[in-house]
Amino acid sequence: MSASPAIVEKGRHKVTKTWEAWTCRVCGARQEARTEVSHYDVEPEAYAWTATAAGETLASSTWSGLMSKGLGQTVSFSVTGTRSACASCTYTASTNALVDVHELSVSRDDYLGINRTDAGRADPVVKTATALIDPAPTGSAAYSWTDRGICSFTGRTDQATARYFAPDPDRASASLLAEPLTVEATVSKGGQTASATCTTNFTVVKVGVVANGVGEAKEETEGAFIPYVADAANGQWTEEGTNALVAVSITCEPELPASESVSITAPEGALYARFNGAYYAMPRDFDFPVRSLDDVEFFLHGHDESSTMTDKVVTVTHQPSGAKDVAKYTSVKLRATNIKFNHDTSSSDHDAINIRRCYADPAGKINVSNGEWLEVGGVVTNEPFCYTTNRAVTVKARFEASNFITSAVVRAACSGASGSLAGLLPTNVVFSGGVSPYVEFAMERNTLACIDRSDGGVLTWSADSINGQSGCTMNKSGPHLVYTILGEPKPPWKNTYDNQENAWTNALEFAIVKAGAQGKNTDRDALAAITTYLHSGHGLVYDTVSGAPRYWNPTNGLFSATVYITAANSAGVTNLVNCYDQAHGVVTLGNLLGLSVNATPRVTMPFGYINTTDLVGVGACNNPFFDTTNEVEYIDNVTANGIVSYSYCMPPANRVCGADDKTRSSFSNHMYATLDNEGTNYVFDACAGPIIGNLNRDAYLNMTIDHSTTEEKLLGFYTTLRVTRIDQGLPVSFPIK
Repeated sequence: MSASPAIVEKGRHKVTKTWEAWTCRVCGARQEARTEVSHYDVEPEAYAWTATAAGETLASSTWSGLMSKGLGQTVSFSVTGTRSACASCTYTASTNALVDVHELSVSRDDYLGINRTDAGRADPVVKTATALIDPAPTGSAAYSWTDRGICSFTGRTDQATARYFAPDPDRASASLLAEPLTVEATVSKGGQTASATCTTNFTVVKVGVVANGVGEAKEETEGAFIPYVADAANGQWTEEGTNALVAVSITCEPELPASESVSITAPEGALYARFNGAYYAMPRDFDFPVRSLDDVEFFLHGHDESSTMTDKVVTVTHQPSGAKDVAKYTSVKLRATNIKFNHDTSSSDHDAINIRRCYADPAGKINVSNGEWLEVGGVVTNEPFCYTTNRAVTVKARFEASNFITSAVVRAACSGASGSLAGLLPTNVVFSGGVSPYVEFAMERNTLACIDRSDGGVLTWSADSINGQSGCTMNKSGPHLVYTILGEPKPPWKNTYDNQENAWTNALEFAIVKAGAQGKNTDRDALAAITTYLHSGHGLVYDTVSGAPRYWNPTNGLFSATVYITAANSAGVTNLVNCYDQAHGVVTLGNLLGLSVNATPRVTMPFGYINTTDLVGVGACNNPFFDTTNEVEYIDNVTANGIVSYSYCMPPANRVCGADDKTRSSFSNHMYATLDNEGTNYVFDACAGPIIGNLNRDAYLNMTIDHSTTEEKLLGFYTTLRVTRIDQGLPVSFPIK
């Protein structure tokens, strides 16, 4: 506030004339002393100001300073005009000004919350700010609200009170007190106006709760689905229930002071917090510090099945601001109960073959009428199954669901050592009364291209579009034991359902795992692996006393396959074999793997002396009956005109004799296996060799039979003398047990 020098009037200049008393020297007249005063108006030459208010004095024509609020406060101005030529030429003038001092402030809440519920979008949280002028003006006042940060005003902005809200339900303040709120107030009185501006700050708070990834657009209409998994009988979580926990995200933005908290409400026993690896059950209603939300994980446990859709709610509220969010969910029962891998027992074109555990009946039977995998009353049955290579297959499955579920798109992901088992493509499943029919699922890829045995494959079932809405995980099945073979088993095996000569899983284990057919993708490679193992790895020993069979019965042709595949675990005489046992072992286990053509037992008679070979369990040998107690026949002499004479003697006790030692023992006949591959008969011999398909039959006979002398030729396959020559394949439909 300032004063102008125009308010000071002209100064009065006083002139004083003084005469002292005196006597005239001429006339002697005496004059008394006297004074004569004259006044003249003069202009001041300089001004000196003082201004006083609020207890302060300033040497200035302008006063500025802080005054306490109030009406009619006084500011005093005075000015003194002076002339330097005359100290008496001074004049002082003063005046007072009355000033009304007002304070402008805004009353508002620190927080404005975003109500993210469906109702909140239509009726958002509205806060009120009020401009306060103190003391109240005696004239008129006008208001203008401007800044509001990320918020919008609703209603008038030219009154003392303004209303504002956050229009974006997904946008909170970037930081605490980040939003400005500005008002300008103008006071008018007596034709004069004065304005002031006040800015304050507030925070827009957003809380969020997201269950199973279902966001704002659907969290209240469709909601999330949480798998229902019943607790164990003792009330404890089951392993499946633990695995089925669904993550719940609870957030609050921006970062608020440590004293702030959110209120959380959830169904009793449904919400858990995991901290440092431990789970803590949360009560139905509780407050939780906002600063700790990032330090814990929240989960929903669906061990209380819903009675209808979206009947359960998690609510998060920041009380001071009104920020609120809800997530509805359904604890839904939806699980696989039956899985059929061999769903068409009359054909294996698109599914698994017919198998059993072993020959024994009924212990060996696998009943697939309700599936190889089924769950009844919490008890799981899990049987193996077997596919053939390079096949597009399907699986049939049945499901149960909560009664209010009418449809879902179900799929299965496959993990672990799954072999030929793969994920199942999404397929729509319709429910009625809480159950579905058997539904056929296509597998994501063909079965493997090689022989395999895998027991770690797990199918994780999940559902999308439950009742046309969102989805959730379901239960798991497995781990599934799945075999893969080259084709349907060949005789002596049968692929008609519920036959004791269906492929046995104990025989599959033997051929694939023990005998080393795992990973083989051709007939010859698979048969070679089996032949090698039966010769060198199964612990069998050739009967060097009599060469008698132990597992093949010459009377009825029965091959005791069950005993044969466990022979290595037996003791003493039971692990003795002859060529008939070994040939039937190769054929039985080879044809089990579904060779493209049958491996066939083949007998050659007479066979004769053998070249030194690796005799099963014996080692290098050309005298196969060196342990016999019986004499053997040999050719004693051949005359010039071809007369042959025979003699008998005990053979030498040596495994290997001289090549021309005609007293050594020989094979009167010999059996081995052959496989026809594009017109060529390849030999597989697990008795002498082993011969693993690298020779055709003629080459094999020439290599194995010793025919280097006349006597050796006459005694063996290379003559028809005395013995009818036989060289033929035998039937492969021999019985097995």
